[in-house]
Amino acid sequence: MTLTTRLLLYFLGTLALVLVGFSTALYVLATFHLHRQTEDRIDAMLNTLVAAVEVKPDRVEWDVEQRQIVFDTRAVGGPVVWMVRGDEARVIDGSDKPERLAESIAARTAEGSWQFRERRIALPAGVATTAASRDKSGASPDKRKYSALTITAGVPLEPVRKTLRLLAATLVGLSLAVWIVAALAGRAVCRRGLLLVTRMASAARDMTAADLGARLPAAGSGDELDDFSRAFNGLLDRLQESFERQRRFTGDASHELRTPLAAILGQLEVAMRRDRSAEEYRQVLATVRERAGHIRHIVESLLFLARADADARLPDRERVDLAEWLPAHVRNWSEHPRAADIVVANGDDAPVHVEVQPAMLGQLLDILIDNACKYTPPGSPITLRLNHSGPDVSVSVEDEGCGLAEDDLPHLFTPFYRSADARRRGIEGLGLGLSIARRLAEAFGGTMSVRAVAGKGSCFTLRLPAVAVPPLAQLTR
Repeated sequence: MTLTTRLLLYFLGTLALVLVGFSTALYVLATFHLHRQTEDRIDAMLNTLVAAVEVKPDRVEWDVEQRQIVFDTRAVGGPVVWMVRGDEARVIDGSDKPERLAESIAARTAEGSWQFRERRIALPAGVATTAASRDKSGASPDKRKYSALTITAGVPLEPVRKTLRLLAATLVGLSLAVWIVAALAGRAVCRRGLLLVTRMASAARDMTAADLGARLPAAGSGDELDDFSRAFNGLLDRLQESFERQRRFTGDASHELRTPLAAILGQLEVAMRRDRSAEEYRQVLATVRERAGHIRHIVESLLFLARADADARLPDRERVDLAEWLPAHVRNWSEHPRAADIVVANGDDAPVHVEVQPAMLGQLLDILIDNACKYTPPGSPITLRLNHSGPDVSVSVEDEGCGLAEDDLPHLFTPFYRSADARRRGIEGLGLGLSIARRLAEAFGGTMSVRAVAGKGSCFTLRLPAVAVPPLAQLTR
């Protein structure tokens, strides 16, 4: 099922519910209103009939001869039936012959085809009609005098039902017409609204690994589809950058490995052209050993950088107090020609604890110190600073060397990247050290940043999350 069809079905289903609800509510309201009008018409008839009754202090009179009541059927909305009953429920007057009226009203009430209401007019309790005015039949020669009268009036319900049937048919027809028109228009609207999605799908199917620059068409409408296209194109930009970086990484790695291998093969070929002395063979083997060590260093660095993030997490971490560990590690450089230039400047002697693997942390700092030694002239200071602020601990390696150009900073941690100034100066290196340092920092849960100015030195900062140490009193419990 296509997205257009699914959206159209959701829309039509919702519209059907709305139309059914609206039609039902309108039908119920119309039914209530029409029945209320019917009751009002019956009440109007009863009021007219009640007005024809004469209520005396000792009797209730209904004069059949003088009260010829005729209702306008147009005013009351159709034919009417009314009946007046006196004492002992005897029919004394009505719209039809009295002997048939009671049975007719009872039959129509049982069928439910008419609606009747009645009203009773009686003397107050304890008051009786004058005995002289009544004969055995309960009526005088000219007037009928009673203690109570019951007036019944009714109208047929068929006009109301006919109107409701017409209303129901009209509502069903209009609802179906609206639903069909909405289905036709909704399909066109859905197709037009999802046209960009169709184009995106077509563009995505046409993308291949050979054409990394292909992108989804931009909507330019500022809606969710526009946001989706920008987000997806941003993902493609990052993937393209990753592929290009991987391609450069592979090319640089091949070049770096090819150079020492070519040197090794060249030395071996020269040595095998003729017999050599033992000293010459020792020199060739020493050169081969040096080049092989260089290759080993490159391979180990590449293997570390190629590991996934989950594999790069370092096990067996230890809680280390950097205030003690940092000066002790710097003493390992005491035999280095630049040992006198390396200075540790701690803010105070307060313990600063982190969870790291000491050997790998030492490798990270050695990379930064070695990098500072390469790019600073002898005699210029290389300062290691330890600071503890908030939840982080920072270790900075500052130098006063040649610094870095602003264009080099975004690419500084890219494998095999070396600045143009470094290549011009002929400074040895592979361009892998800083990449490994940043990978180690991320493995410790920290970050690596750099601040540098061309000709004024640079500052590499390692930030690690600090570890709270419980008080001594709690440790001895």
